[in-house]
Amino acid sequence: MNRKSVHINLNESVHAEFRILAFKNKLSMQEIISGLITSLVDKDPYLEELIQKLKENKRNKELKKITNVESIDIFDEIVSGSPWKTEE
Repeated sequence: MNRKSVHINLNESVHAEFRILAFKNKLSMQEIISGLITSLVDKDPYLEELIQKLKENKRNKELKKITNVESIDIFDEIVSGSPWKTEE
């Protein structure tokens, strides 16, 4: 069987906690990740629900960014049309 590798970036504190968790359970970090991914591919209901939550959180975060940008644009338009605006 051919194997593929996946590389991920974790912040330092998450990596440290993950390493401790693996050590306490006498598993390698590789074994944990591999087991999780295999369970996800095998349609584990808990992991599928987790993926849906992650997807929803990402969507909400993106919407919040869009809303913030739109708010800034609207504010800029209000200021630019203000009769009290000073000429530069």
